[in-house]
Amino acid sequence: MRCGIRWWAVPLLVVGAATSAAQSKLAATDFVFKSTGGNAGSDYNIWSNGFIGTFLTVDKPTTVTLQIRAAGSAAKQTWPMMGVHVGNRQFAIKVNRTAFTTYTVTCDLPAGTTLVRIEFSNDFYDPAAGQDRNLVVRDLTVSGPGVTIVNPSGANDTQTMVGKAVDSTIENYRKQDATLTVKDSAGKPLPNTSVRVKLSRHAFNFGTAVAGGWSSNDPLWPNPAAGSTAAQFQAALALNFNMVSLENAGKWALSEPTRGNVNLAYVDAIFDFASKHKMRARYHTLLWGDAQPDWVTKLETTALGSDPKAAAAAVLDLKQAIKARILYIAKDRGKRFIELDGINEASEGHQPVFLNIFGYTGTGDIYRSAISELRAGLSGAKVYFNDYNVLNYGPDYYAGWYLNFIRGVVDTGMTSTDKARLGVGIQYYNIGSIQHDPVRIYQSLANLGSLGMPISLTEFGVDSGSPGPAATILQDTLRLVFGTDQATTFNTWGFWSNAMWVNGAAFYDANWNLTPVGKIWQQMTGVKDWGLPGVPYWTTDVTLTTDANGKLKLRGFLGDYAVSAGLRKGSVALKLGTSAYDVTVK
Repeated sequence: MRCGIRWWAVPLLVVGAATSAAQSKLAATDFVFKSTGGNAGSDYNIWSNGFIGTFLTVDKPTTVTLQIRAAGSAAKQTWPMMGVHVGNRQFAIKVNRTAFTTYTVTCDLPAGTTLVRIEFSNDFYDPAAGQDRNLVVRDLTVSGPGVTIVNPSGANDTQTMVGKAVDSTIENYRKQDATLTVKDSAGKPLPNTSVRVKLSRHAFNFGTAVAGGWSSNDPLWPNPAAGSTAAQFQAALALNFNMVSLENAGKWALSEPTRGNVNLAYVDAIFDFASKHKMRARYHTLLWGDAQPDWVTKLETTALGSDPKAAAAAVLDLKQAIKARILYIAKDRGKRFIELDGINEASEGHQPVFLNIFGYTGTGDIYRSAISELRAGLSGAKVYFNDYNVLNYGPDYYAGWYLNFIRGVVDTGMTSTDKARLGVGIQYYNIGSIQHDPVRIYQSLANLGSLGMPISLTEFGVDSGSPGPAATILQDTLRLVFGTDQATTFNTWGFWSNAMWVNGAAFYDANWNLTPVGKIWQQMTGVKDWGLPGVPYWTTDVTLTTDANGKLKLRGFLGDYAVSAGLRKGSVALKLGTSAYDVTVK
């Protein structure tokens, strides 16, 4: 999507209240989503990190112009940064005027519905010093053929618009129009030839965690006996997922119970399985305030103790232990996974032992060190924050607490290069009396998206006491995540009822019978079409005929494809933004 930005000063104007009908102009005070801030007369003051948002509808692909009137107040000689996210693009504008100024963004957008986010990303507040950096937005005006603002006025309207935006994202940014030129082994195009093009692996990660810690009872024990539980587990794993995540095997307590005695045999066995079955992998977890070896816990206790000299020594010793762990995970094995959970559940009120010992700066140092060693090991993996109660707890419906925790770590001196290697991990467990709320999930995903990082739903589960049906919860959540342009991963925390932390959303029961939840998963991820009404089938499998020049056109989901022309076979990977491909079949 092509985008440009420009801005100029304009006189102050008072904008009237907007209605929920389609329109071309909307006051910021009327935006349907406001993650933070409050009215400032007829304007809206986004006074901390977050966003305000509304929806656009586009009748057909066209160039859209967005005009945002905004003003800023500087603090510490720094002006507020205004992010604008539209379609699948996000960019930043420095609002460096106290007078209201019009900032104009021009973008090519496809047909459909999209959320426009106006974001504030560099809040600073020091009341003692009289320093307060804020972004104040007056209104949004849009123009372009067939382009309108549709700002929902109630809960039902909002949920409808969320559904339309999610489906538009899937249609426009999870698929690609492509022209394939099919050639034989000599490089000659094959004219008028019947060709089957079948998706073999989504570009999006549909994964699960594997429990165990290395014994003959573990489900990924190599070379299982035919018909054994391990054999059934491994077959189901390879069938249903394109990513595998460590559950217990990678935790510090299991991998280094005695200092310097590192055993990652089961970790490597899981990665070997992933490689054999062309699955991606994620490492859980580098550090966690729980599941640690006793020797680490003792160091932490001393580091937080009342003896200053002993505490200082313990802090230095713990830093060395963490450095050694980063080396054998990030540097030595970094090429074996694409996502690494950094410090699991590290925020205040969860498992903040590392935050309590090292503070935000030291926590940032751990992330920087992991990123550095991944680079040293020539790995492209990203390092993730990962936390729970993000989508379903507390009065903060936008998960602003999590956004501000991540900002607190990032703002300790992360370079733009470092930031490009970070990701946002979100756990969603629907447990007990938790009410499943799709709009709330969408709001939180949008707010966390303002960080400009890839988003992974790292852990998903439903317990048997959930007030909502597990199949519906899975279907809604999977659609919302897949329909978020910044999301890259949906990872369930297990899939067989006998090997899950909470098993209300198990895909298979204890006897390996596929459950209704499992059928939802298989249909949505393209494993099998069960004909379930209202459930999408995300796959591409078409047979087309090349033209006289050996070319064929298709629209398919992003990912890896098997291409066959009779007995001749080849492959191609569809990528967003690339429309022409040469495919050799042999």
